Amino acid sequence: MKKKTIILIGIYTAYFANAIVFTLVIPFASKMVIKFEIADDRSSTGTWVGLMTFSLMFGRTITSACWGSICDRWGRKPVMLIGIASITIFSLLFGFSPNFWWALTSRFLLGVFTPLAIVTKTLISEICPDEEQPSAMALQSMLWQIGLVAGNVLGGVLEDPESSGLIKSGIFADFPFLLPNCVAALIAFLSFWLVYPNLEETLQKTELIGGSSISNTRTSKQIITDPVVCKILSAYTIWANNSTAMNELMVLYLWTDIKYGGFELNPKEIGLFLGASTILIAIFQKNIASFMIKKYGLVRTAKITTFLAIPILLLAPLASLLNRDLVFRWVVLALIQMTWITVNIISFTAISCMSNNSVISQERGRMNGLFMTSASLAKSIAPLLIGFTFTSTVKDGLFFPLNYSFSFYLIAAIEVVMWNICKWLPVSLNQSKEKQGFQLMKHPEDDQTVITNINK
Repeated sequence: MKKKTIILIGIYTAYFANAIVFTLVIPFASKMVIKFEIADDRSSTGTWVGLMTFSLMFGRTITSACWGSICDRWGRKPVMLIGIASITIFSLLFGFSPNFWWALTSRFLLGVFTPLAIVTKTLISEICPDEEQPSAMALQSMLWQIGLVAGNVLGGVLEDPESSGLIKSGIFADFPFLLPNCVAALIAFLSFWLVYPNLEETLQKTELIGGSSISNTRTSKQIITDPVVCKILSAYTIWANNSTAMNELMVLYLWTDIKYGGFELNPKEIGLFLGASTILIAIFQKNIASFMIKKYGLVRTAKITTFLAIPILLLAPLASLLNRDLVFRWVVLALIQMTWITVNIISFTAISCMSNNSVISQERGRMNGLFMTSASLAKSIAPLLIGFTFTSTVKDGLFFPLNYSFSFYLIAAIEVVMWNICKWLPVSLNQSKEKQGFQLMKHPEDDQTVITNINK
């Protein structure tokens, strides 16, 4: 097996583990809240579940920009190893939670010390040539989605193994939420031993005209105020918000009592439903995304997929209104979920590639750090907003569309904003800066380093 392949497997495995820990707690979070006596019934757990998700994303929000700068200064490899170690350690700490506040703190620290979303995206753009990047990013997106599903399934199936009959006593009986977290920690540990001996540092100092060398150029402020970067950042942030909100909302929708418009499933049923409705479609995403990007380009693909997401979101809450048996409604909702996942992964692939194409390679760590800061903020706010909105509209018993369906329509309205942003993206984002002829150069008069297009 080629060394490059081993490195990519290690990177993808770490990213897969990162996705797992993101959704691992969702199937049993409501049960955990009730177990720790923070809430006493199904309809009042949404806000506390949202807070648990918020803690992880808040940790990422306050540290992502810093990790991006570290990635461009220290290099990609040390940041990668720190992120992998963080998943291993804090997943285990969360599994040993004796109370809600311990669990909340563990999730927060996991967010603080896990910059894998930043460094993996940067590494893939530097390891894979331009023509391979859409396929590599599509594979990354596919593994992220499968990881999200795996997290839901592992969390739903392996939580509280004593009550399900998997074990009768021991440490996993004393700590009912430990077993799924041990699986996540083991996957991260495996990725460490694939990455550590094989990955070589990809951050290279760039020689400039005049003889000096640097590893980064513009400041974070200069990067984020670039008009093109700003547009991509806005689209990426909205994608992060809607993706997280929909994941959270679907679980609450499935968990809620039938009399309030939900499906009243237990954690295991939720995990299996999400797995069954997602895993089959996810494995085809790499080919679908690669085909669309090759045929239409990155910019047009983003426009198409964000537009298609709008009617999907509008149709989702109608599944529980069908005058048919529960299984039929499950099937309809699964089809809607599969279609959503399809357009969501493809749009992420296109936007991720465009974000890498918006800056030169020496700025990608910093740029991805800024993007992750904004995306993490959106992902931290989304569960709170959706949890509060869904809980409020369900408990108040409002009429359609101000009942449980309102949260779906709120996400759809935000998706419209994203679609309009994508309509204004320049076609130059279909290629990397280097392929367009941009290089670092130094003006001999003022000794200032600038990015110049040598083809003009």
